[in-house]
Amino acid sequence: MPWVKGQSGNPEGGRLKARRFATILERALIQEDLKAEEDHRVRKGIEKILDKIAEGDLASFQTLADRSDGKPAQSVTLAGDPENPLQLVERRVVKAK
Repeated sequence: MPWVKGQSGNPEGGRLKARRFATILERALIQEDLKAEEDHRVRKGIEKILDKIAEGDLASFQTLADRSDGKPAQSVTLAGDPENPLQLVERRVVKAK
């Protein structure tokens, strides 16, 4: 798809990455259904994560939420030091002849 002025070159952004993880996880679970129960590594790993969450491990909960829902957009606040204020730099792109 060619680039069009005014449109994002990556309209799906980070959503594809989050969805890719979910797709891989779903495929692994389907493949495990075909194996013997003692070979269900993915399910055992998920159960360990859920056990940690049940014990109150917020980092595990946050990791699971980030992977399943995608990370929320983060904001950045720029603030200068009153004694050393931020300096603005202007950049210009000039065509070479």
